[in-house]
Amino acid sequence: EILVVDDEDREVAPGETGHLLTRGPYTIRGYWNAPEHNARSFTEDGFYRTGDIVRVTDTGHIVVEGRAKDQINRGGEK
Repeated sequence: EILVVDDEDREVAPGETGHLLTRGPYTIRGYWNAPEHNARSFTEDGFYRTGDIVRVTDTGHIVVEGRAKDQINRGGEK
């Protein structure tokens, strides 16, 4: 699952820019022994905050506009 949300975690309309969230069977549920990091990285309903700033086009495609985080995750490594 993918959501694009504003700073208050409200889903944005097509054409608007927001934060990319993902959730699925292969997404981790949290980091071991790191409650502060988990609070920043995950929503209460299990979506992971990727740190990507994206825009959803009218046809449903996702365009990456930038990063909200300083790190890039490539192949599971930061």
